[in-house]
Amino acid sequence: MSVSANSSQKIKSERSKTERLEARISKEQKELFQYAAEIQGQTLTDFIVN
Repeated sequence: MSVSANSSQKIKSERSKTERLEARISKEQKELFQYAAEIQGQTLTDFIVN
């Protein structure tokens, strides 16, 4: 029995997120990530995590 991608995404989104990840990056790197996220229509967090 296979699980569809939508079903798998729903399960992931229903899990509570309790862990935190932090990283030190340069201002230029953050600006690049923010720009890439905007192009994809995502928040910076969603872009980095997904």
